[in-house]
Amino acid sequence: MSPQVTHPTDGLDPYAAARRVLANPPASFESGWAVAVCLLARQALEEAVLGYWSAKDQQVTTTSWAHQLICLESLAPEVTGIFSMWSRLSEWCHYSGRLSDPTGPELDALLTELHVHLNILAEAHP
Repeated sequence: MSPQVTHPTDGLDPYAAARRVLANPPASFESGWAVAVCLLARQALEEAVLGYWSAKDQQVTTTSWAHQLICLESLAPEVTGIFSMWSRLSEWCHYSGRLSDPTGPELDALLTELHVHLNILAEAHP
């Protein structure tokens, strides 16, 4: 029987996992740590948006992410920029067309902004 392998982000919510990977990229992630941070951050954002719409209007959850985010920005101006953030994360999650990975400071700034949005969305549907 092989030993159970633990992952450095086991048991963490996606935002906390993104912060952990950014602060201390596991050697096993090699050069893919920035993409891992982006994927985790996008997952955190999508979970928060899904939670918001599940509490406000279930039907919106069946539409595209772009539609959900545009509607969200129009209904909750305090999260203006969330669609742009999601688009940037999505672009960074895919290799095609990307000239370089985001830097640590870029990701830190993005995660700080994301944290504000996550708190606003959490307060909107207690």
